[in-house]
Amino acid sequence: MKIKNVSLNLVCSLMILGIILGLSTPACSREKKISPPTSTPGGQETFTPAEQDLLLQLARETLVNHVTGKPLPEAKAEQLTPHLKEIRACFVTFNRVDTGLRGCMGYIVPELPLHKCVIDRAVAAASQDPRFYPIRPEELDQIELEVSVLSVPRKLAYNGAQDLLKKLRPGVDGVVLKTRYGGSTFLPQVWEQLPVPEEFLGHLCRKHGAPAECWREDGIEVLTYQASVFKEKRPSPAHP
Repeated sequence: MKIKNVSLNLVCSLMILGIILGLSTPACSREKKISPPTSTPGGQETFTPAEQDLLLQLARETLVNHVTGKPLPEAKAEQLTPHLKEIRACFVTFNRVDTGLRGCMGYIVPELPLHKCVIDRAVAAASQDPRFYPIRPEELDQIELEVSVLSVPRKLAYNGAQDLLKKLRPGVDGVVLKTRYGGSTFLPQVWEQLPVPEEFLGHLCRKHGAPAECWREDGIEVLTYQASVFKEKRPSPAHP
């Protein structure tokens, strides 16, 4: 069972900080060959500066072109490394510098080549996040963005609530929680605002409309993944 788009009214401050993240299910369920990622011992992948820059550039150009009604960008063949052509899952997040989260959409399950996933999810984050109205042209100069590339989620084996708390790795693991109420996820970045595992899991339960203590129940399925996160480096506006 795939997790559907989830949107809840959580604590307002969390939304402003951009840590409540919408989910998207892939458009189709056909199987694809997924190449194993190049990973570091800590679970995060190794992307070259050029690869990072290209993904961020694609997200920025997609945002601008989509909002202004221009054709979406395409990466040039000579720019695409094997890494960027892997079938991967990703999230694209837009934040306004003055108000915080402005759109965040992604795939948990690998669905598209990575460079195309970024373009696809940038469009979704700009115009399909159910929590926000579409980004407008006059906002473009106020938008900052980041791209998160996800590893394939894997089921976490644990024995009871206390064992689950011990096996989660704050700051490293993104978590997918599936309960009898539904399912939801938090990217690894959410640990920055919810560093206590009990609180992290409680908010994750509430995200899909479940009681905050639902993670303690029997029959819960937990999957974990890691993310390589790239943030756009934009120059500060010049002041006269």
